[in-house]
Amino acid sequence: MRPTFTAIILIAASATSLHAQNATTALNAIKLLPKGESKRIARIEAREGSPTPERWYILVHNPSEESGLHEYVVADGKVVASRSLSQFAEGLKPEEVIGNEALHLDSDRAGKVARQYALANNVVPATYNYQLRKDADDGTPVWNVTCIDSAGKALGGVVVTADSAKASVLSHTGFSLEPLPEKNQRIEPGDDNGSDGDSLRMARKRYVVRARAAQPMRQPAVSEKPNFFQRLFGH
Repeated sequence: MRPTFTAIILIAASATSLHAQNATTALNAIKLLPKGESKRIARIEAREGSPTPERWYILVHNPSEESGLHEYVVADGKVVASRSLSQFAEGLKPEEVIGNEALHLDSDRAGKVARQYALANNVVPATYNYQLRKDADDGTPVWNVTCIDSAGKALGGVVVTADSAKASVLSHTGFSLEPLPEKNQRIEPGDDNGSDGDSLRMARKRYVVRARAAQPMRQPAVSEKPNFFQRLFGH
């Protein structure tokens, strides 16, 4: 018996949900580094998250390396690579170090902010790119999350502070509309509570974010016909 289209969707959605549950966030990936290396973190990179990427590239400053750089790659809950070169930087300087103690906003929270901006602008990202580094102006650690469509084109992105558990958006490029406060928006069909595990449903139906605008109370219509007393007394 050939499986129905609905069954295929449910099976694939279950697999996607399982992947999301097993995926590692950036702060969890940091915990897998060798002892003492988390204090030297200068940059974190990841590509093609859906929304959580399969691999995290964590760049730390290592003064014993000629370039000052050492990269760890974390995937499947373990460090799968350790090397003195990276595709994301040629070298690192001591002033670029962030350290793990300054990081309080995890990648999943930053990704959720990017998703909210995408939904507010009526676009559905296929994947997300992540970058964590110091802000060029004041040295604050920031997440830069870019939303990518199915053709590999950037839809837009957000820059969010990472030194506080409360996300503060510093800028949003490519997204002209800002999302409404969570209590004032409705996502259809079905809110995923911060997860993109239902990305297959997103492919079938576009999310639409609508404001729950307060509607003025309807006033009862005034009857044109005279009532009993008006007919009796002629008023």
